[in-house]
Amino acid sequence: MEWGCIPFYTKDEKSFARQRTTMLNARSERVLDDKTSYWYKIRNRRCLVPVNGVYEHRAIKGWKKKVPYFIRLKNQPVFFLPGLYSVAELPDTSTGEMIKRRTYTIITRNANSIMEQIHNDGENRGRMPLFLPFERAQQWVAADLAEADYRAILETEMPSEELEYWPVFTIRSAKARPDDKIKSEPWQWEQLPALGTANPD
Repeated sequence: MEWGCIPFYTKDEKSFARQRTTMLNARSERVLDDKTSYWYKIRNRRCLVPVNGVYEHRAIKGWKKKVPYFIRLKNQPVFFLPGLYSVAELPDTSTGEMIKRRTYTIITRNANSIMEQIHNDGENRGRMPLFLPFERAQQWVAADLAEADYRAILETEMPSEELEYWPVFTIRSAKARPDDKIKSEPWQWEQLPALGTANPD
């Protein structure tokens, strides 16, 4: 599957390309209660995205570039982000043959106290991916998920004390780190203010 939903009714992928960038993430509130949204329409096409951590960027007042952080669960080396998937039939650009394109979106929620300090800028500031403990993840893909359980899962807030996080070297470049370590290893930024300080106005 590819990240970034293509709605099942799409007939021309090229004309939808720009809008697709808005389909990477789905707000849990819209999945639950906005009956006009695409997310509500595909709310029963549930999937899980396994990860060992996520990246988020922090803005600091007076700094030109944002500082990336790597965030993961303390006690679960691999955990899950709930998603919704879509299947669209579109023509292959080289052969014209109709093929099924399977795409997905990741569900987000209001940030906990730590993620609010890290993801503190931009149009979606104060949001975070919905981190699910293993039992909740199993529920999410159960065939007989009750409405009350559906809501409870999407209202799950991972406590800040369950997270580990640290600044990393820039991830918006294919350039290797100067120390040749992997992107998720901690990186020392000079004069980096502690979380909760020097945030943008």
